[in-house]
Amino acid sequence: MKNRFFDRKPLFFMLVAIMCLGFAAMSYSRWTLEDSWTGFDGQSFFHGAPTGPIEFLDNDVVFFGEYNRLYKWDFNANYAWWVGVGSIIRSIAMPTDNPRFVAYGKDNGTVGMRYTKDLRWRSGFTANSDDHFVAHLAIDDQGTTLAGAYQSGSNTGIRVKIWHVAWNDNFRHLRTIRGRSDINFGAAGLAMTHGGTRIFVNDGDQNTDEYIVETGRLHIAYPARENQFPTAVDYSSDVIAQLFEPDDGGWFGIHLWDYIEERYIRTIWLSNSFRLQPTIIEFSHDGQLLAVGYQTRAGSSGKIELFNVRDGSRHSTILLNNGEHRYGQNRIAFSPNGKYLACWDANRQGQILHWKIKIYRWNENGTAAPVATAQAQGIPVVTTLLSNYPNPFNPETWIPYQLAESAEVTVTIHSADGKLLRTLELGKMPAGVYQDKDRAAHWNGKNEHGEPVASGIYFYTFKAGNFSATKKMVIRK
Repeated sequence: MKNRFFDRKPLFFMLVAIMCLGFAAMSYSRWTLEDSWTGFDGQSFFHGAPTGPIEFLDNDVVFFGEYNRLYKWDFNANYAWWVGVGSIIRSIAMPTDNPRFVAYGKDNGTVGMRYTKDLRWRSGFTANSDDHFVAHLAIDDQGTTLAGAYQSGSNTGIRVKIWHVAWNDNFRHLRTIRGRSDINFGAAGLAMTHGGTRIFVNDGDQNTDEYIVETGRLHIAYPARENQFPTAVDYSSDVIAQLFEPDDGGWFGIHLWDYIEERYIRTIWLSNSFRLQPTIIEFSHDGQLLAVGYQTRAGSSGKIELFNVRDGSRHSTILLNNGEHRYGQNRIAFSPNGKYLACWDANRQGQILHWKIKIYRWNENGTAAPVATAQAQGIPVVTTLLSNYPNPFNPETWIPYQLAESAEVTVTIHSADGKLLRTLELGKMPAGVYQDKDRAAHWNGKNEHGEPVASGIYFYTFKAGNFSATKKMVIRK
């Protein structure tokens, strides 16, 4: 029976991708190795365990787990701090809007939390007798809802536990989602919406299931095609990415879904090479790029491919060869500004690799020259809405943003029930970064009549030309 979500053939998308690459031939992007870190006094990692998860704290600091240690590496200082956690770290999650703490899941089924500033212990959650290890963690932007995908010790598949993380550092278990009655969760994939209201998990069959956090109810299943099995999932900016593996020797690929309209968008087709297998996908923070990490096999070179989400075209490729660097682990992380990427080097040196993107443009004489980008000119590559600060706040907050080109800018403030409270007309703004308090949009916490609004959750929508994005903020009095 024909799947109602799919109404186009793969060949169509391949032709569209070729056309998009042709139009994009005037410029291209390349990642250069900025730095690498092996360990203290040149000592290698790899203490007999798989390399661990990676997450950026900000554009200069990355957290990662290696065996039973949690590391904090500062690129500028070229130095790392670490703390022992007693068991192998399998997963890491940090809230993007308020990264005061880092959560990590271990192979003994426990979840710990530490403050990002000094690695002090914050809180934790002990495992039940049936919990094996925490395969994945996902957290909302504010750090109030945490989900963990557990591999069960009794061979009953993956189940997802959801906790409320209180401001007094306590965990409160909300519920456990065990999946549909006929099948158990697959071994890979867990993602959460920015607001923490929905989670996405592969169900071990041919679907990525969306669950409502508040009720634990299955809302919808996003299906792959026949003979395609989801192996990873990620979410950003109302787009769901579903990495799938064929069971008939066909092509690997990524299905993109519109979370709001619950519809299929397109498929990004990947390699069908037996030497390279895509194993992980990761959105950039602004949702503009999607990175794919390939697991290397004997005699092959590893790579990371990046795709433009808006049209599925290939953005750039990081090649990691056997002679020097070889990507072979399921770990990729983007910096918040999208200009840096971190991954493990799978050779015996066990290095963390730190990449920086550079954009080149073809000159009339047929040579390529680097384009002066944001770091040189202060002009971002893409237009982006950033998170307001402080958040929560009382009574005022600043709303930062970035413009890749000049545009008419408007910010509207809505209450949780959708009522328009305030409109900030910023006018025609030139391209640049508007992040500091003297440049970002400012809201004094009052409505159009000059009356202070009450404590609660509010939403701000940023519009610049054809770009539009919405984020959540909280007033706490």
